[in-house]
Amino acid sequence: MLTLVILASAVVQPAAPPTGSARSVIEAQLQAAPRVDDQLPPEEADAIRRRYLESIGKPVEGSGPASGGMERWLERKYDSASPRP
Repeated sequence: MLTLVILASAVVQPAAPPTGSARSVIEAQLQAAPRVDDQLPPEEADAIRRRYLESIGKPVEGSGPASGGMERWLERKYDSASPRP
């Protein structure tokens, strides 16, 4: 039981703080003033919201069965001579 707790605690280690360019980007973002002038006109915001709500439940363009990520991965992993799982 103690071994299980030790193994579990080893898996749940906190992420190391970013270093290098990632850290400098984060620091610049935290020091920057909040954006206040990036407001969309109400008509444009309503149009985006309406298109988003209308798109819910519809398939994404080009998302047929042959264009799925898993299908492409299988095509690369297995050539035509190898049986697929």
